[in-house]
Amino acid sequence: MKFVNPRNAPPSTSRIPYWDENKPAGLDGSIPPAKVLNDTQDEILKVITEAGLTPDPNDPTQLWQALQALIASIVAGESPSIEVPPGSISMFAAAGAPTGWLKCNGQAVSRIT
Repeated sequence: MKFVNPRNAPPSTSRIPYWDENKPAGLDGSIPPAKVLNDTQDEILKVITEAGLTPDPNDPTQLWQALQALIASIVAGESPSIEVPPGSISMFAAAGAPTGWLKCNGQAVSRIT
């Protein structure tokens, strides 16, 4: 996703954050271009539909439901698209390494077993 600068921002190639109106200082607030709203909604709808839900304009909890469903499917091992390449180092909070993993502590490891 690319950050889209406000429509009324000065020309720039860098990220310009949105700003609030400040009437005493005579500053108008930033104007979001359509791309900001379209891209944000498209990304949210992608998460909702990938979780198997049908977008419902009357349900403001669908993104939360979708995230819960996607995380639950990963935890249950139902997602073949998430892989950990061999040799990856990963931090996690547990007393020991999961089955099939090795503790990264500098200890020599037999490549046969």
